[in-house]
Amino acid sequence: RNTVAELRSRDFLTTQNLVVSREAFDSIGGFDQALGSGEDKDFTVRLSARRWRCALSPALQAEHLGAERTLVEFSRKEWWRQREALALAAKHGFPVRLVRFPVVALAIFWLLLLALVLLPVEPRLFPAAFFPAVVAGFVWGWLKSEKTLPTRHKLVIGAVSVLRFCIAGCALTLDLVRRFRQGKRRR
Repeated sequence: RNTVAELRSRDFLTTQNLVVSREAFDSIGGFDQALGSGEDKDFTVRLSARRWRCALSPALQAEHLGAERTLVEFSRKEWWRQREALALAAKHGFPVRLVRFPVVALAIFWLLLLALVLLPVEPRLFPAAFFPAVVAGFVWGWLKSEKTLPTRHKLVIGAVSVLRFCIAGCALTLDLVRRFRQGKRRR
């Protein structure tokens, strides 16, 4: 058991370690099955909006047996995760909590894309786009990693975060293009 002081209040939790009462589950209508991904974020955002408390216990650990084992699996899963990010944010009125990652991902992706375009044309400007993007992605991953991890693990998490932002930014960009095209067809 945890004392209240050990619990960390959260506005959303992932479902791999989510415990919820039947009363809370029923009060918000369960998971939104219309979402292709992000159902756990949506679920706990709705719980929080109804004043149900979401808390993380550092003492509870869950092993996700479906974790990605290869870079290809990681890329596919991140692509899948981000495909509904904008719809989820729109559903909840674009709160900072739900748009923070997509906005950073788009910025990093487009800075890296700009760096690649600049490389053959204006190589002196390449670092001005490349390094801020890589540093931002790396620092995000480092800061989000558990404080108790060894430094070498934090370095890997930082590097993988840059890749994650690139994949997410690409997926989000394509989702924006798709939504723009759908909007034009409706007119």
